[in-house]
Amino acid sequence: DFNAVGSHEVFLSRFRGRCFRCLSKRHRRKDCRDPLRCVLCKLQGHLARECPQNPRNGRGGSASSRLG
Repeated sequence: DFNAVGSHEVFLSRFRGRCFRCLSKRHRRKDCRDPLRCVLCKLQGHLARECPQNPRNGRGGSASSRLG
């Protein structure tokens, strides 16, 4: 599917050189000690697949809110 490949390339170019956990430019994921940060809304505590702003997601909410 071309759109999936195109979206993947856009994502990689946009976030290249960043930590995939917290989006910092100062370190890589393996060295990260910060909380998860969503690439869609930039808020902490959930991944893009769980983001309330993700139109493909019917669940929404943060991982921490579901745990507590």
